[in-house]
Amino acid sequence: MFLVTKFRLFFVSVFTLIMAVSSIAQVTVTTTPALTNDTVFLCSPATSVTFNSTFTGASDSVYWNYTGGTPASNTGAGPHVVSYGGLGTFGARVRYYLNGASVSTKLVQVDIQQLSTPAFNVSDTLCESDPAINLTGFPSGGTFSGPGVSGNKFDPDATNPGLKTITYTVSKGGCTRSTTQNIYVLDAPEPNLRSTGSSRTWQGVTTFYKCDTTSAATSFNFFNQSFSSGYSSYTINYGDGQSSTGSVFPNNVGTAISHSYTTPGLYTVTLTFHNPNGCDRSSIINVFFGRQPAIGFNIPGGAINQCIPDQNGFIEICVAI
Repeated sequence: MFLVTKFRLFFVSVFTLIMAVSSIAQVTVTTTPALTNDTVFLCSPATSVTFNSTFTGASDSVYWNYTGGTPASNTGAGPHVVSYGGLGTFGARVRYYLNGASVSTKLVQVDIQQLSTPAFNVSDTLCESDPAINLTGFPSGGTFSGPGVSGNKFDPDATNPGLKTITYTVSKGGCTRSTTQNIYVLDAPEPNLRSTGSSRTWQGVTTFYKCDTTSAATSFNFFNQSFSSGYSSYTINYGDGQSSTGSVFPNNVGTAISHSYTTPGLYTVTLTFHNPNGCDRSSIINVFFGRQPAIGFNIPGGAINQCIPDQNGFIEICVAI
């Protein structure tokens, strides 16, 4: 009876010792390609993984099992080369044993994906003056990069003229694929239309105005402030049904083009520079003039215009007669 009790105590002590050691000892698995958060990411047709393991505790045997792998199992710490025949996520588990008891185990994953070469379509030539274009890639979910790119848009005016290479990159698991397209951005002139007189911004547009005229007509002088020379001709539309053209638009107020308006009101004036490469660009301003009535003036049935609010928040009332 004493011997049996002593044997049981010895067995419990050994078992407790094994469990205590195993709770401290660590299994480490390394792979080629390397693990990322206990997962090996592969991109088909690459479907092989090399497994290795180490254990800091006592052991006398090591067993591997590979879900979906060939071979399906191995013995020994490694290295072991395992091939996978399909796409998806597969488990690889190593177990360390001592005296027939499992003392530690480690599970890692193998994630195998497949990704076709991505694609996107864009025009091979754009004008610097063209609006930003939307970029759409296939498959979706990728990232565009390159000069003039912001998110999923390409703005030809956000970069200098010339050849631009746009890249579309898609990632899925261990797969990363990219494709590129070239866009040639053609130069466009840059007019900056201005006029003489006072000006304020009105509804987002620079507006030149005259509210104190006593005549039935008034003139505004127009000139270009950008000193742009990359154009072959110009067209200026005065907003009253009249326009003029020429080869060189004046760059200073001393040689400005004068235009007379015979009807008070607000006019949108557009200056367009024409480029031989087909890339035109326009600059837009407003001009406004009206007759300011005297105090007690009885307004007839005509339209009423308001001058631009000044810095102090006041509004001058002008009547378009």
